[in-house]
Amino acid sequence: MAAMLLRTYAGSRSPNCFPTPRGTVWIDALASAEGLFGTSPTLGIRKQEFGATVERPSGRLVHSINSLADLRLSAESLDSILGHIGDLGVHALEGWNACATSLAETNRVATFGATDERVCSIDSYQYDSGRGPCVSALQGKSQYFDGEDFAPEWRQFAEVAARAGIHSVVSFPLKLDDQVIGALNFYSTERDALRTGQREEGLLFASQAAVTLSNAREFFAHKQQVEQLRDGLGTRTIIGQATGLLMAHEGLTSEEAFQKLVNASQQANIKLRDIAQRYVAAWEDKARGASTGS
Repeated sequence: MAAMLLRTYAGSRSPNCFPTPRGTVWIDALASAEGLFGTSPTLGIRKQEFGATVERPSGRLVHSINSLADLRLSAESLDSILGHIGDLGVHALEGWNACATSLAETNRVATFGATDERVCSIDSYQYDSGRGPCVSALQGKSQYFDGEDFAPEWRQFAEVAARAGIHSVVSFPLKLDDQVIGALNFYSTERDALRTGQREEGLLFASQAAVTLSNAREFFAHKQQVEQLRDGLGTRTIIGQATGLLMAHEGLTSEEAFQKLVNASQQANIKLRDIAQRYVAAWEDKARGASTGS
C-alpha cells in the first residue's frame, strides 16, 4: 500500500510538510517492547532482527518512551501528538538534530511534526522522486543514510540534504500488526551520525510511537463519530421544533411545514438547521415579550 501511495504522490506539488504545535505528550515502553526485544522487564534484551545484544537503553530513551505513556488523548490534538513524537524522538537519540514523521495518506505522503523546518525540503524531494531513506522506510525496513557511502540512485537526495545542512538520516517504519502506517525519521548535521545501539533504540521508540499514533487516530475518529451523531440529533431536534411551531401557528401539515423551512433555506442559502434555529429563537423571543407585556 505504501508503494502505491508513493507512486500516486510522485510529481505532486501539494504542500507536504507540516511542522506542528506542541501539546503535552507522555508511553509505557514495556508492552510493545516485547514485540521487538523479548520480555525482559529491564530492557537488557536481544534484538532478533539484527541479532545483536542490546544493553539497557539510555535514560534519554526511557524518559521519552515513558513520556508517551502519560498521554491523555482527550487533552491533545493529532497535530500536537505528532509534534511531541518529534520532540521526544530528538531527546531519545543523542546526537540527532531533528525528527519528523512521514505519513502515507489517501493520495499523498506528507511530513508532520518536524522539529526543524530544514528537513521539509529534504522530505519533499523524497516524496516527489520516490528516492531516499524516508520513503524507503515506508516499505517496512529501517534505512540509514550516512552521507558518505550510499547507493547511486540516492546521489541527488544526498545533494538536496547537504544543501539543507543535513548529512545523516535514519528512518524507521512505524509498524502496527505488520502494517506500515508511516515512518519516523531522524536527521543529523554530522556524517555517519548513527551510534552503537541507536538502530535498536530507534526501532523501540518507533514501535511505541506507532502504538501512540494508532491509538490517537482511533480516539479522534471515534470522537468525530460521536460529535457527528450528537450534531445530527441536535439538528433533528431543532428542525422538529420549528416544524411543530409552524404546524401550530400557521395550520400547516408536517410536510407543508417542513417544506416551508426547506424553501426558506434554499432562498437564503442558509443551512436548514440554521433556518430552523432562527425560527425557534424568533418565536421564543416573541413569546417572552408577550409574557412580559411588551
